[in-house]
Amino acid sequence: MIHARSTSLGVFCASLTIALLLQPAGAAEARTKPNVLLLIVDDLNTFLLGDTNRYAGKVIAPNIQRLAQSGVVFNRAYTAAPVCSPSRTALLSGVRPWQSGLYDNGLDMTKSEALKKATPMPEVFKAAGYYTASYGKVGHGWDLRKVWDDYQPHRRDPNPPGAPFLPFTRGEQDWGPTHLPEEKMNDTSYADAAIAQLQKQHDRPFLVACGVFHPHMPWYVPQKYFDLFPDDVPLPEILDHDLDDVPPLGRAFTA
Repeated sequence: MIHARSTSLGVFCASLTIALLLQPAGAAEARTKPNVLLLIVDDLNTFLLGDTNRYAGKVIAPNIQRLAQSGVVFNRAYTAAPVCSPSRTALLSGVRPWQSGLYDNGLDMTKSEALKKATPMPEVFKAAGYYTASYGKVGHGWDLRKVWDDYQPHRRDPNPPGAPFLPFTRGEQDWGPTHLPEEKMNDTSYADAAIAQLQKQHDRPFLVACGVFHPHMPWYVPQKYFDLFPDDVPLPEILDHDLDDVPPLGRAFTA
Protein backbone atom coordinates (compact mmCIF):
# COMPACT_ATOMS: atom_id res chain seq x y z
CA MET A 1 0.00 0.00 0.00
CA ILE A 2 1.33 3.44 -0.88
CA HIS A 3 1.69 5.92 1.96
CA ALA A 4 -0.39 8.79 0.60
CA ARG A 5 0.60 12.34 1.62
CA SER A 6 -2.91 13.61 0.96
CA THR A 7 -5.80 12.37 3.07
CA SER A 8 -8.55 14.34 1.32
CA LEU A 9 -10.68 11.36 0.48
CA GLY A 10 -14.20 10.85 -0.79
CA VAL A 11 -16.12 7.68 -1.55
CA PHE A 12 -12.78 6.34 -2.77
CA CYS A 13 -10.14 6.28 -0.05
CA ALA A 14 -6.39 6.41 -0.77
CA SER A 15 -6.05 3.04 0.89
CA LEU A 16 -9.17 1.36 -0.24
CA THR A 17 -12.47 1.92 -1.96
CA ILE A 18 -15.83 0.82 -0.69
CA ALA A 19 -18.93 0.72 -2.84
CA LEU A 20 -22.24 -0.68 -1.67
CA LEU A 21 -24.77 -1.85 -4.25
CA LEU A 22 -28.13 -2.67 -2.70
CA GLN A 23 -30.69 -4.87 -4.46
CA PRO A 24 -33.85 -6.62 -3.28
CA ALA A 25 -33.13 -10.26 -2.44
CA GLY A 26 -34.81 -13.01 -4.43
CA ALA A 27 -36.23 -15.31 -1.74
CA ALA A 28 -39.38 -14.45 0.17
CA GLU A 29 -37.56 -14.74 3.47
CA ALA A 30 -34.89 -12.30 2.33
CA ARG A 31 -36.99 -9.65 0.61
CA THR A 32 -36.75 -7.31 3.55
CA LYS A 33 -32.96 -7.48 3.57
CA PRO A 34 -30.78 -5.96 0.84
CA ASN A 35 -28.00 -7.79 -0.93
CA VAL A 36 -24.62 -6.12 -0.44
CA LEU A 37 -21.74 -5.87 -2.90
CA LEU A 38 -18.60 -4.59 -1.19
CA LEU A 39 -15.85 -3.39 -3.55
CA ILE A 40 -12.42 -2.77 -2.05
CA VAL A 41 -9.75 -1.28 -4.31
CA ASP A 42 -6.19 -0.33 -3.43
CA ASP A 43 -4.83 3.20 -3.68
CA LEU A 44 -7.70 5.06 -5.31
CA ASN A 45 -8.59 8.64 -4.46
CA THR A 46 -11.03 11.35 -5.48
CA PHE A 47 -9.08 12.14 -8.65
CA LEU A 48 -10.80 9.07 -10.09
CA LEU A 49 -14.11 10.91 -9.94
CA GLY A 50 -12.70 13.91 -11.79
CA ASP A 51 -13.99 16.08 -8.96
CA THR A 52 -11.27 18.72 -9.14
CA ASN A 53 -10.60 21.29 -11.84
CA ARG A 54 -7.11 19.88 -12.28
CA TYR A 55 -8.31 16.45 -13.33
CA ALA A 56 -11.82 17.00 -14.68
CA GLY A 57 -12.11 15.18 -17.98
CA LYS A 58 -8.58 13.77 -17.74
CA VAL A 59 -9.33 10.57 -15.82
CA ILE A 60 -10.76 7.75 -17.92
CA ALA A 61 -12.90 5.68 -15.54
CA PRO A 62 -16.46 5.70 -16.90
CA ASN A 63 -17.71 2.61 -15.07
CA ILE A 64 -16.69 3.56 -11.55
CA GLN A 65 -17.79 7.16 -12.19
CA ARG A 66 -21.22 5.89 -13.27
CA LEU A 67 -21.43 3.80 -10.11
CA ALA A 68 -20.63 6.86 -7.99
CA GLN A 69 -23.22 8.96 -9.81
CA SER A 70 -25.90 6.36 -9.15
CA GLY A 71 -25.34 6.39 -5.40
CA VAL A 72 -24.23 8.66 -2.58
CA VAL A 73 -20.74 10.16 -2.49
CA PHE A 74 -19.29 10.63 0.98
CA ASN A 75 -16.94 13.60 0.60
CA ARG A 76 -15.53 13.29 4.12
CA ALA A 77 -14.91 9.54 4.26
CA TYR A 78 -11.40 8.80 5.53
CA THR A 79 -9.41 5.62 5.72
CA ALA A 80 -8.34 4.49 9.19
CA ALA A 81 -4.67 4.19 8.20
CA PRO A 82 -2.50 4.85 5.10
CA VAL A 83 -1.37 1.23 4.75
CA CYS A 84 -3.15 -2.00 3.83
CA SER A 85 -3.30 -4.13 6.93
CA PRO A 86 -4.38 -1.55 9.55
CA SER A 87 -6.97 0.08 7.27
CA ARG A 88 -8.55 -3.16 6.07
CA THR A 89 -8.53 -4.68 9.54
CA ALA A 90 -10.26 -1.58 10.90
CA LEU A 91 -12.90 -1.86 8.17
CA LEU A 92 -13.58 -5.55 8.79
CA SER A 93 -13.45 -5.38 12.59
CA GLY A 94 -14.60 -1.89 13.55
CA VAL A 95 -11.44 -1.65 15.68
CA ARG A 96 -9.30 1.42 15.04
CA PRO A 97 -5.50 1.07 14.70
CA TRP A 98 -4.82 2.84 17.99
CA GLN A 99 -7.09 0.30 19.67
CA SER A 100 -5.78 -2.80 17.90
CA GLY A 101 -2.12 -1.73 18.00
CA LEU A 102 -1.78 -2.37 14.25
CA TYR A 103 0.01 0.50 12.55
CA ASP A 104 1.87 -1.31 9.77
CA ASN A 105 1.84 -4.40 7.61
CA GLY A 106 3.34 -7.66 8.82
CA LEU A 107 2.47 -7.30 12.51
CA ASP A 108 1.28 -10.27 14.56
CA MET A 109 -2.48 -9.81 14.84
CA THR A 110 -2.88 -12.74 17.23
CA LYS A 111 -1.38 -10.55 19.97
CA SER A 112 -4.05 -7.87 19.68
CA GLU A 113 -6.47 -8.22 22.59
CA ALA A 114 -8.89 -5.82 20.91
CA LEU A 115 -9.09 -7.99 17.79
CA LYS A 116 -9.63 -11.13 19.87
CA LYS A 117 -12.82 -9.55 21.18
CA ALA A 118 -13.94 -8.18 17.81
CA THR A 119 -16.60 -9.77 15.62
CA PRO A 120 -15.53 -9.70 11.95
CA MET A 121 -17.91 -8.08 9.48
CA PRO A 122 -18.77 -11.35 7.66
CA GLU A 123 -19.75 -12.96 10.98
CA VAL A 124 -22.10 -10.07 11.69
CA PHE A 125 -23.75 -10.60 8.30
CA LYS A 126 -23.92 -14.38 8.78
CA ALA A 127 -25.61 -13.90 12.15
CA ALA A 128 -28.21 -11.81 10.31
CA GLY A 129 -28.90 -14.68 7.90
CA TYR A 130 -26.59 -13.68 5.06
CA TYR A 131 -24.52 -15.82 2.71
CA THR A 132 -21.00 -14.36 2.59
CA ALA A 133 -18.32 -14.56 -0.10
CA SER A 134 -14.88 -12.95 -0.43
CA TYR A 135 -12.81 -12.76 -3.61
CA GLY A 136 -9.36 -11.21 -3.92
CA LYS A 137 -7.70 -8.68 -1.64
CA VAL A 138 -10.38 -7.94 0.91
CA GLY A 139 -8.38 -8.30 4.11
CA HIS A 140 -4.64 -8.11 4.70
CA GLY A 141 -3.02 -10.19 7.42
CA TRP A 142 -6.15 -10.94 9.43
CA ASP A 143 -6.96 -14.52 8.44
CA LEU A 144 -10.72 -14.73 7.98
CA ARG A 145 -10.89 -17.42 5.31
CA LYS A 146 -12.86 -19.77 7.58
CA VAL A 147 -15.38 -17.05 8.35
CA TRP A 148 -16.58 -16.60 4.76
CA ASP A 149 -18.92 -19.15 3.15
CA ASP A 150 -16.96 -18.86 -0.11
CA TYR A 151 -13.41 -17.56 -0.31
CA GLN A 152 -10.77 -16.90 -2.97
CA PRO A 153 -7.45 -15.54 -1.64
CA HIS A 154 -5.47 -12.70 -3.16
CA ARG A 155 -2.42 -13.56 -5.22
CA ARG A 156 -0.07 -11.22 -7.02
CA ASP A 157 0.43 -11.52 -10.75
CA PRO A 158 3.90 -12.63 -11.87
CA ASN A 159 6.20 -9.78 -12.85
CA PRO A 160 6.80 -9.25 -16.58
CA PRO A 161 10.14 -10.42 -18.01
CA GLY A 162 12.89 -7.91 -17.32
CA ALA A 163 11.18 -6.33 -14.31
CA PRO A 164 11.89 -4.23 -12.36
CA PHE A 165 12.31 -1.62 -15.08
CA LEU A 166 13.26 1.24 -12.76
CA PRO A 167 16.40 1.15 -10.59
CA PHE A 168 16.39 1.52 -6.79
CA THR A 169 12.74 0.57 -6.37
CA ARG A 170 13.02 -3.11 -5.38
CA GLY A 171 10.27 -3.69 -7.91
CA GLU A 172 7.51 -2.11 -5.81
CA GLN A 173 7.35 1.42 -7.25
CA ASP A 174 7.73 0.28 -10.83
CA TRP A 175 5.61 0.27 -13.97
CA GLY A 176 5.50 -1.15 -17.45
CA PRO A 177 3.42 -3.33 -19.76
CA THR A 178 2.70 -6.84 -18.53
CA HIS A 179 3.07 -9.98 -20.60
CA LEU A 180 -0.24 -11.32 -19.27
CA PRO A 181 -3.48 -10.94 -21.21
CA GLU A 182 -6.09 -9.14 -19.15
CA GLU A 183 -8.24 -12.25 -18.79
CA LYS A 184 -5.30 -14.03 -17.10
CA MET A 185 -4.71 -11.36 -14.47
CA ASN A 186 -5.78 -12.14 -10.91
CA ASP A 187 -7.94 -9.02 -10.62
CA THR A 188 -9.99 -10.30 -13.54
CA SER A 189 -10.51 -13.65 -11.81
CA TYR A 190 -11.79 -11.89 -8.67
CA ALA A 191 -14.27 -9.85 -10.69
CA ASP A 192 -15.39 -12.93 -12.62
CA ALA A 193 -15.96 -14.84 -9.37
CA ALA A 194 -17.98 -11.98 -7.90
CA ILE A 195 -20.08 -11.65 -11.07
CA ALA A 196 -20.76 -15.38 -11.09
CA GLN A 197 -21.88 -15.21 -7.46
CA LEU A 198 -24.16 -12.24 -8.14
CA GLN A 199 -25.81 -14.09 -11.02
CA LYS A 200 -26.67 -17.15 -8.92
CA GLN A 201 -30.10 -17.75 -7.47
CA HIS A 202 -29.92 -17.24 -3.70
CA ASP A 203 -32.41 -18.34 -1.08
CA ARG A 204 -31.08 -15.79 1.42
CA PRO A 205 -29.53 -12.33 1.20
CA PHE A 206 -25.82 -12.15 0.44
CA LEU A 207 -22.69 -10.14 1.13
CA VAL A 208 -20.21 -10.41 -1.75
CA ALA A 209 -16.83 -8.72 -1.18
CA CYS A 210 -14.52 -8.22 -4.15
CA GLY A 211 -11.01 -6.87 -3.56
CA VAL A 212 -9.10 -5.50 -6.55
CA PHE A 213 -5.33 -5.07 -6.18
CA HIS A 214 -4.65 -2.48 -8.88
CA PRO A 215 -3.85 0.44 -8.95
CA HIS A 216 -1.60 -0.68 -6.10
CA MET A 217 1.98 -0.53 -7.35
CA PRO A 218 3.79 -1.91 -9.23
CA TRP A 219 1.78 -0.77 -12.25
CA TYR A 220 2.19 -3.78 -14.53
CA VAL A 221 -0.85 -3.68 -16.79
CA PRO A 222 -1.64 -4.45 -20.45
CA GLN A 223 -0.18 -1.99 -22.94
CA LYS A 224 -3.63 -0.73 -23.94
CA TYR A 225 -3.96 1.08 -20.61
CA PHE A 226 -0.70 2.96 -21.13
CA ASP A 227 -1.90 3.88 -24.62
CA LEU A 228 -4.95 5.64 -23.16
CA PHE A 229 -2.81 8.45 -21.80
CA PRO A 230 -0.20 10.69 -23.46
CA ASP A 231 3.38 10.79 -22.24
CA ASP A 232 2.87 14.40 -21.16
CA VAL A 233 0.05 13.63 -18.74
CA PRO A 234 -0.38 16.56 -16.30
CA LEU A 235 1.20 15.94 -12.92
CA PRO A 236 -0.28 16.97 -9.56
CA GLU A 237 0.55 20.42 -8.28
CA ILE A 238 3.53 20.39 -5.92
CA LEU A 239 4.06 23.11 -3.33
CA ASP A 240 7.49 24.72 -3.14
CA HIS A 241 7.82 23.68 0.51
CA ASP A 242 6.28 20.22 0.04
CA LEU A 243 9.45 18.39 1.13
CA ASP A 244 10.12 20.48 4.24
CA ASP A 245 8.68 17.79 6.53
CA VAL A 246 10.41 14.88 4.76
CA PRO A 247 13.60 13.45 6.35
CA PRO A 248 16.90 13.69 4.43
CA LEU A 249 16.74 10.12 3.12
CA GLY A 250 13.30 10.75 1.66
CA ARG A 251 14.46 13.97 0.00
CA ALA A 252 17.41 12.15 -1.54
CA PHE A 253 15.03 9.58 -3.00
CA THR A 254 13.09 12.33 -4.80
CA ALA A 255 16.20 13.86 -6.42
